[in-house]
Amino acid sequence: MAVETKIDPATGKTLFHKNCFNPKCGAEFWGSRKAKFCKKESCKQWGRDRVKAVHASRKKHLEIRNDDVEKARIKCASHSIARAALKYKLRWGECETAGCGKTEGLEVHHCNTNWLDNRPENLKCLCLSCHAKTHSEMKKAEGATPTTLEA
Repeated sequence: MAVETKIDPATGKTLFHKNCFNPKCGAEFWGSRKAKFCKKESCKQWGRDRVKAVHASRKKHLEIRNDDVEKARIKCASHSIARAALKYKLRWGECETAGCGKTEGLEVHHCNTNWLDNRPENLKCLCLSCHAKTHSEMKKAEGATPTTLEA
């Protein structure tokens, strides 16, 4: 399919035979390679409005993605802080059970039993025996007995 062209005598530039992109217009016109709309101001305004709408939707999409990235960054940062605090507790701390105070063989206990929840307020530093007691007490409170756990 050959594209119809002509030379503009005033400027010496090549003009192309095109149809206006505005669906309400669709008029034929001669324009540059990049031209999409005829000379009518309503068609040019329709094109500007269309570009603004596309940019607004892209911007909104990018803002949503940026919010997700920021939330992930904050979550990651708080997780890193919790890990650092816990590392310090495990190395230099003591068992947080009242009256125990052991400083060796410390483990991390998640108070709400969700091992993915690493907020500092959900983490306790317990010695091995206190950690085992805590979990056995939690299981008894749920109604499980040692015989039902083995089966």
